[in-house]
Amino acid sequence: MQFINKETFSLLSQKKKKEEDLQWIYSFWNSLQPYAFAREEDNVIIIPPNLVYKTNDNGIKLLQYIGSGGKISNLPGIDKTKIEDIKKFFIDLLTVYKGEPAMLQT
Repeated sequence: MQFINKETFSLLSQKKKKEEDLQWIYSFWNSLQPYAFAREEDNVIIIPPNLVYKTNDNGIKLLQYIGSGGKISNLPGIDKTKIEDIKKFFIDLLTVYKGEPAMLQT
């Protein structure tokens, strides 16, 4: 049996907590993904029937990554600031999905 030290346990606990805080993002995009489309050629997100929103390369890549089962906590160089930016992006996406104005950028 292998034991982990207190510091490693703390880091693993923090990663698990971050992942739990982001769970709504995965649920939201997975429910929207069959109907929405992230178009790479011109960096737009299309949500039927007629919602088209401009984002950037990072926004498109993030949607593709999450859509393929990727976890935000596994992104290289992820930190608190980037996690907050990602949360804001998905809050904006949720806002526009509800028909309210928002600027989509990551």
